[in-house]
Amino acid sequence: MSSAVLDRECVVEAIEQDAWREAALAFADHNYRHVWEYGEIVAARNGARCEHVAIRRGDEVIALADVRIRSLPIVGGGIAYIGGGPLTRRTDSDDVETLRDAVNALRTAYVDERGLTLRIMCPLGSASWNEHAAAVIEDCGFEPAKWPKPYRTIAVRTDRPLEDVRGDFSKNWRKNLRRGEQRGVTLRVSQDPVSFDHVRTLYDGLLDRKGFDVELDANFYAAANEKMNPQERFTVILGELDGDVCGMNVVSALGDTLVGIIGATTYEGAKRYAAYLLEWAAIELAHERGMVRYDMGGIDPDDNPGGYDFKRGTRGDDLTGAGPFERKPSGLRAAFTDSAERAYRALRRVSKGHNDGADAVNGKGEGA
Repeated sequence: MSSAVLDRECVVEAIEQDAWREAALAFADHNYRHVWEYGEIVAARNGARCEHVAIRRGDEVIALADVRIRSLPIVGGGIAYIGGGPLTRRTDSDDVETLRDAVNALRTAYVDERGLTLRIMCPLGSASWNEHAAAVIEDCGFEPAKWPKPYRTIAVRTDRPLEDVRGDFSKNWRKNLRRGEQRGVTLRVSQDPVSFDHVRTLYDGLLDRKGFDVELDANFYAAANEKMNPQERFTVILGELDGDVCGMNVVSALGDTLVGIIGATTYEGAKRYAAYLLEWAAIELAHERGMVRYDMGGIDPDDNPGGYDFKRGTRGDDLTGAGPFERKPSGLRAAFTDSAERAYRALRRVSKGHNDGADAVNGKGEGA
């Protein structure tokens, strides 16, 4: 992005990587989808490119956005997609006016000035925040988008005593957690990239047993993790039994929300209730770091009812993030963009054999 775009008091401008990283860590809604390297990798996989921009009001950076752009040749236009952003929250409050200013500025920069369809899928917040954020974005002239699917998850509040968290679990969930604690599984928490060797093995075994395919698998997350700044890398929680790894839970600890990425157990680990231990370890980690919630990594009650029932047993909050919303440019560019996207996704479905960009385990989607 070569020039700044003015909208009211706000300016949208390019930001360098070091400045981005320093600024991102100050936002409560910072998340792995807005890690610089992660965005670059996902964009490349989808034939897009990233523009990392800061929204400034005077000398203050009020928001950040990793905008992944897929352009249309010849006719111009295309899609500008912001997944897990823009980053605007400094606390867990419901103040959405900064979001309003950021969205208006981004609309001016990408829709009005450049003729792109701007699509936004906000990072997760409290139920109240998600509701207010959705209302603000619609008030800025955006409409619900058809793709990707809204992000729905179970999130456990971790900014309270752990005995209260545990006490809220369903009777069956508490019983199975106790069983796991009594059956010899030990836990190890690591950010060593070598831990992903176990993640790959366990996840590949899970996919073989379940018979499904995913777009972003353990190999993708391992490769992304190696390129990410050490401060922003994933954390691997391993369950071990008699020296053998029997389960894993990969999480991202950024901002005020710990996010579950992928998880799996072996057959023996499942018999020892390792999955309950691994989720409890993530809750403990979020609590120890002073984080507000643990996002268990998405739910899909229709396509994955077993995973939904398991996560629901924590009695966490059933949350749906704000988005996706989109604002289209005037004229024929919007129609050309819609047609091109439909053709692109149809081709992807045929070539990949599954939904483009969808993570079947976590229910997450990555756009352009």
